[in-house]
Amino acid sequence: MFLKKILVGTILLCASFCCDEQTDCAAVLCAGPPVIGLEVLSDGQNIFESDIYDLQDVTLESTEASDFLVSLATYQNMDGEEVTVLVLDNAQWNSQAYDITLNFSLEATANLEIQIGSSPIGGCCGGIPTLENLLIDGNPTQRNEGTGFFTLNLN
Repeated sequence: MFLKKILVGTILLCASFCCDEQTDCAAVLCAGPPVIGLEVLSDGQNIFESDIYDLQDVTLESTEASDFLVSLATYQNMDGEEVTVLVLDNAQWNSQAYDITLNFSLEATANLEIQIGSSPIGGCCGGIPTLENLLIDGNPTQRNEGTGFFTLNLN
């Protein structure tokens, strides 16, 4: 009987220490805000890799244009090939729709509608901006499984 009380007491004591509801958020890795990578193609060729355009040829028009950083980055796709992508970053994402026009010199444009939401409030990773939807020229688009980026066709 005494052994039974010690066993039950030990289990309850352990349970009270093991079930701490406070999580150390410093030890939790949260996803960051969205960064949008676009592989821009014309006639099936990446426009930056084939020297059709360079970053100086790209301008961005939006009411929030000053909040965006536009750059080029090179990544490896799943086949190990290098892919150059146009990167759209915004340190000030809010839960809203962003209407953006990308101009490629004077020859081509693309209209992007970016819908930003927010991760659920609470916990360690609450309230982080998330990409909810991306429309390119009014058409829904999905990430390319081979590159992990979105594809923008200028044709």
